[in-house]
Amino acid sequence: MKLCLSLLAFCFFMGAVNLFAQDSTDEAVQDSEIVRFGFIDTIMGNVNENDVKVAVSVWIKSLTQEMSLPVDAVIAIYSALSEVASNLAENRVDVVYITTPQLFAVQELLAEDALLAVQQSGSITEEYIVLVPDNSPAGNVGDLKGKKLRVLDNARTCLSLHWLNVFLSEKGLGILDTHFKNYKLVNKINDAVLPVFFKQADACLVTRKGFDVMVELNPQIARQMKIISTSPSYIPAVFTFRKSYQSEIKHILFRDIQKMVESSSGAQLLTIFQMDGMQQISKADLADTISLLEKDQRTGH
Repeated sequence: MKLCLSLLAFCFFMGAVNLFAQDSTDEAVQDSEIVRFGFIDTIMGNVNENDVKVAVSVWIKSLTQEMSLPVDAVIAIYSALSEVASNLAENRVDVVYITTPQLFAVQELLAEDALLAVQQSGSITEEYIVLVPDNSPAGNVGDLKGKKLRVLDNARTCLSLHWLNVFLSEKGLGILDTHFKNYKLVNKINDAVLPVFFKQADACLVTRKGFDVMVELNPQIARQMKIISTSPSYIPAVFTFRKSYQSEIKHILFRDIQKMVESSSGAQLLTIFQMDGMQQISKADLADTISLLEKDQRTGH
């Protein structure tokens, strides 16, 4: 009898333990939060998708373990802005890394109070320059009517054609498609600058920072080329959040994304994207960039 009672008590105890464990597991699952990151492939360039997914997951895990937060990361790579827009509208993505022209197109779905500009080569902005051979008779962009233009095409140059189109329009020179004989997009700065240097193209449109790096490596390029037009400084890329995303995790991420360089996992993620870091900005800081895009929209280009 005593043995039966002991067995009964043991079974009751084990059942209670299992029940408690199940409840604890359920509670942990319920408390776990998924943060969904979105990247559009046009901003990633040659960055490997798997590298991005692994690096973001490792960084999130490192960040949340330090704070004992049950958070997991889900990373989506989009091939079209329409996918980003629909996922934002349906609350299926929380954090996005996009260019400012893309932000402009879906701005009603994004938070205005949580903007982070991407730093590269020590700056969150880019200047664009139009270069021609030093002995070219062209003294300004107007002189390039009917000429061939090479254009550096990457995430940091996403505003260059918008600027040049507005510049032409405001000078009464038409738009890109009518002013130049043609313009060719290239992925590497060498493929934009060197054809002009060797007189195979008439002009090129690149970033000032990129050209300065080329000049450091080959000073002869600076001696045999000249800048005929320079843009104002614009902010080309940002990290931001879905407008309706109100989780407490948002505030933690917003704070810690700005300190990514301080952790090994964060530094690795920055390296993959060739970034220096993130800098908090306000909507006012984007005013000139947004104004440019609004002007270009009115040109109908």
